[in-house]
Amino acid sequence: MFRHSTVSTAYKSAKVACATINGAEADFVVLPIESSTLTSIHTKYDLLSKYGLYIVGEYDLQQQQEEAAPVQDASSYTRFLLLLSSSRSATWT
Repeated sequence: MFRHSTVSTAYKSAKVACATINGAEADFVVLPIESSTLTSIHTKYDLLSKYGLYIVGEYDLQQQQEEAAPVQDASSYTRFLLLLSSSRSATWT
């Protein structure tokens, strides 16, 4: 998937992470976009439009909670998106 070495960097907010692509500090961003514990995903989707980002991959991480009561939903999830800037989409493979 990647032809060169990769380095991961954590950012304090989704907005800062998305801005790094346009500032050429990052080639792509992996962003947790949706979670069973988050309330709204609209602000993160607005960032995709604001920074001209494309979704080029998606991953759902399922986590089982062993201590959940039988009546409760015993699983939680987080959906991650691989985002790429529109200016880099033609050169990324």
